[in-house]
Amino acid sequence: MKIYCTKDFTLSYITKGNRKNQTIVLIPPGVGQVSYYKDLINTLSKKYFIVPIDLPGAGKSLCKEKDNNVKGISENIASFLKKTNIKKPIIIGLSYGGNIAVHISSKIRLKSLVLIATGEYFNFLIKILLSIIFSPALYSRKIRRIYAIIYIKLGIQKFPDCKGKQLKSICQRWYDIIWYRLPSDYKSSVRTLIIKSNRDKTVKKSSYTKLEKIFVNNEIIDLNCSHRCKDYLNTLKKNNYKEIIDFIDSS
Repeated sequence: MKIYCTKDFTLSYITKGNRKNQTIVLIPPGVGQVSYYKDLINTLSKKYFIVPIDLPGAGKSLCKEKDNNVKGISENIASFLKKTNIKKPIIIGLSYGGNIAVHISSKIRLKSLVLIATGEYFNFLIKILLSIIFSPALYSRKIRRIYAIIYIKLGIQKFPDCKGKQLKSICQRWYDIIWYRLPSDYKSSVRTLIIKSNRDKTVKKSSYTKLEKIFVNNEIIDLNCSHRCKDYLNTLKKNNYKEIIDFIDSS
């Protein structure tokens, strides 16, 4: 595991493959780590240079509280890519990681972009309900600990650190997910693959219309799976990620 560190941001990541090949940056979902993409990393690294990252709140990645949102994280990752001389990468983002990828695309030049289960997630009533549930965790360590224990017992989420900054970072991330909105004033010609599913009840259908307007040079693939991020990856894995590889190869 490698560490990139500034006074504002710490990023843990790995690299795999030949540095001379096209670089692909993998951004995991909400509180995901590099390990989320294990099989995809092994598949893509045969032909490409792969840079999977841990988002703040996972692994050793951390950021300031004010930057623990899509805008702040995307700015920090864009800065990391510039400072490490990664030019015109292909970026693959899943769920919340896809939203971050959308914003990175407005800050640096990309060769192409793959967005999986990306968009806005909840209707207004669910936003209010989730806010009531998660808001107390932003301010109380005890409540955060209770939530972590519940999540672990239910097998929903394995928190990397149930005591310190990471758990608070995770709760802040959830709150950011609840109220996230796709940019309304951004247009891009970067070649983009949008992967969605008609069985996904989480991402609003209107999100894909918005993505098509943001990324006018797009291709769309419709899978048959739920919104659970691993369901998307497992569905793609059945065909050995052919849809993604074909898109990347033709970029």
